[in-house]
Amino acid sequence: MEARSLLTTLHNWTPLADPNFITSPTTYPSFAHFCLTEFEPEEENLRKELFIQKKIDSSKIHTIQWLGHPKDADKSHCTLLITLTEKLFVPFLLAGGLVFNGTYLRSIPFQQGKRQCFNCLRVGHQAHLCKLDPICLKCGKPHHA
Repeated sequence: MEARSLLTTLHNWTPLADPNFITSPTTYPSFAHFCLTEFEPEEENLRKELFIQKKIDSSKIHTIQWLGHPKDADKSHCTLLITLTEKLFVPFLLAGGLVFNGTYLRSIPFQQGKRQCFNCLRVGHQAHLCKLDPICLKCGKPHHA
């Protein structure tokens, strides 16, 4: 339990040990679906307005960003990826979703998909860790470069 506590507060105490060693805080991501693309995630006032209904301090919001590039694709709605720095606030965000400008945004937890190796094409590890022989992407047989 103490080790987990040290890891979640790593960003607070590592600069004390070595000022050159900077770590990012532990974050807890979730999705908000069907958000109008007129929303600007970078604008601080909108972030405060969005989260005041859930009583989440805007300083606990690590990032709010679009999933993909909805404005480039001329979409009217898209999904936001909301990342918090406090695990305590995640259930508040998920319970009942969010309402922004009269629009209900369904919130769901973020679940990391399984990673696929682009070297051997197996699931569960990444190419930079793969020790297997390469497989051809087109035919699925051992690579014939």
